[in-house]
Amino acid sequence: MWHKIFIIGIIFIIGFLQVSFIQSLPAPWHHVNLMLATITFLAFRRTAWRLWSAALIFGLILDLYSFYLFGVVAASIVFISIINRLLYLNFFTNRALMSFMAMGFLNVVAYSLIIRLISLTQNSYWPPFSTVIVNMFWSTILTEALVIVFFVVQQMHYRRNQIHSHG
Repeated sequence: MWHKIFIIGIIFIIGFLQVSFIQSLPAPWHHVNLMLATITFLAFRRTAWRLWSAALIFGLILDLYSFYLFGVVAASIVFISIINRLLYLNFFTNRALMSFMAMGFLNVVAYSLIIRLISLTQNSYWPPFSTVIVNMFWSTILTEALVIVFFVVQQMHYRRNQIHSHG
């Protein structure tokens, strides 16, 4: 019970870190999407409840700070996490670095496209195509770097547990 509360607390901290700290960084660093990197990491876990709770909490936190109709961002993040889980179970079955990077790339591109398509239906501001491409480029590069860091930390933790369990 306390473990689940702790995990949900960490998810809230990551969500508020994204909207309060990372979004206020100067360009290009404000394009880092800590939430999508976390969802990529959680998609490769054995239990899916962390992924679903993270997707829902991240989506609701981002919905509070977005200009879109309430629930749009949450629905897009939950949709991306469902696709992530299906891809993990059917295609990316090994936990290799390339699987993490492919999943992270798909997350950023899918999230950007879904948000752009939704903004078209709401008659909201549509930035020039070059701006969209530059933003997607920086978001992909920086989020991929964060996914690689998550992967390396996971591998170090796994190997440390292997050494301690055999020795």
